[in-house]
Amino acid sequence: MLDKLQLFLILTLTILLLLLLTSPTWAQPPEQASLVTGTASTAGFLLLLPLGLILFLSSSLPDAEKIAPQAAASAFVVWGVAVLAYFGAGFAFQFGGLSVSNPHPDFAELYWNWSPLDASFGTGWGMIGLRGWALLGPAATPGVYDLFLRHVALLGVTVVAPTFILYRRAKVWMLLAFGLLSGTLLYPLAGNWLWSAGWLANLGVNLQLGHGFVDAGMALPFVIAGAATLAALLVFRRNELRVTNDELRMTKDELRTTNDEGQMTNDKLVTRNSSFVTQMPAAHLPLLSFFGLGMILWSWAFIASGQHIPAAVEFAMPRAALNGILAAFSAAVLAALYSRFTTAQFNPLMTSRGALAGLILLSAAAPFVSPWQAVAAGGVAGLLLPLFIYLIDHTLKLDDHTGGVATFGVMGVLGWLLVGLLADGSSGVGWNNVGMETYLSVGGQGVSGLLAAPGYVPDWPAQMNAQLLGAVSIVAWAMLVAGGMFKIGVWLMRRREEKTPEAEEA
Repeated sequence: MLDKLQLFLILTLTILLLLLLTSPTWAQPPEQASLVTGTASTAGFLLLLPLGLILFLSSSLPDAEKIAPQAAASAFVVWGVAVLAYFGAGFAFQFGGLSVSNPHPDFAELYWNWSPLDASFGTGWGMIGLRGWALLGPAATPGVYDLFLRHVALLGVTVVAPTFILYRRAKVWMLLAFGLLSGTLLYPLAGNWLWSAGWLANLGVNLQLGHGFVDAGMALPFVIAGAATLAALLVFRRNELRVTNDELRMTKDELRTTNDEGQMTNDKLVTRNSSFVTQMPAAHLPLLSFFGLGMILWSWAFIASGQHIPAAVEFAMPRAALNGILAAFSAAVLAALYSRFTTAQFNPLMTSRGALAGLILLSAAAPFVSPWQAVAAGGVAGLLLPLFIYLIDHTLKLDDHTGGVATFGVMGVLGWLLVGLLADGSSGVGWNNVGMETYLSVGGQGVSGLLAAPGYVPDWPAQMNAQLLGAVSIVAWAMLVAGGMFKIGVWLMRRREEKTPEAEEA
């Protein structure tokens, strides 16, 4: 467990990091700040998202006191490799054609977004950007730098959870290769399709599917992380490396339960009755899960501003921020009550996972729904999360100790569908260049789903079809790319083992 000195060091380093990241912006005179760079401090606070996620996932590791430091260090290194790859090529792949949808002068040189279809099929079928390599030449502008910094944090989200799964299953070179792949193709191309005038964003213009595929928050990196985690679990299911006897040995505290009171241990909460046994995931370092969750919630207030989506129109940032927080607390309360109902105690990890699941579920639709809908959606997330985790861990037997598939992937996809269901039409006017003045013959109508607010016309099923198509495309992309890379890695590992002297002698 963390002692007081370790906690003090964590808090001190976090405060120093915040001061270092925001001091350049504080020192800049207001009259010198442009519309793009005036909120550059946002990029600094966004870094709390992947850093908090590392702490959050470290708390759920089996035998966390021994392996959490190395797993966390591995996640940070993989994130570093992904950032360097993103700097060299990934940013160009994602935002190389940004000027097509954003006329800001800082993005003027990012004008090349390659499309496999001729212009006769419609404009905006972009698949990959081809300008801005290594942020050199005309692309070296303050606005480009600011945009790059904001996506460094979101890129980190895509690699952290899969790294914790791969840590004891794959070789170090495969972890580094995954970081390289994530920074060049996995995240950048999906980001191009969604946030840089790509083909998913233009489904409304080309196919009249609502406002195109809409994600106003951070569901995209979490869905990619969940899909990559699922791919890793499936590929390495029968190819796991041997673990030591110490890792297999359960402690006495985990095994001990009293017959008289049915008291549950801290590491494994087990309740028994005459017909069933209910288990909750153990938080080996529960303090880390809540500290990491706090960093993630803090960063959400800056993600809700939408500055990482340069192609989007303005929306009510306070409403988006409030809805995300309400959904997070609603989900946390319901998940905690579920754990107490089934185990007679509040489970720390299930509670913190519930909060994160509610935030992810609501992030894509945060500006487009009312606060009471956010509370209701968060409550549904808190109730469904334990069931999804049980299904993945016990029914499918995938042993996802990170909870990444259920908490990140499933909730992110459901959040995308939430846009097509609950978006009320009062926000997001002109999103993805659709309905700049009127939409569905209503002036000032924005992104709309089935349950539009009074005075607005429901956009059903067009918006839902756009969300479904986008969700299927991105999940399939992440599963194929990450799963293909893992399969190749396993094949190379087997080939290398077959060539060892011991194997040849056998």
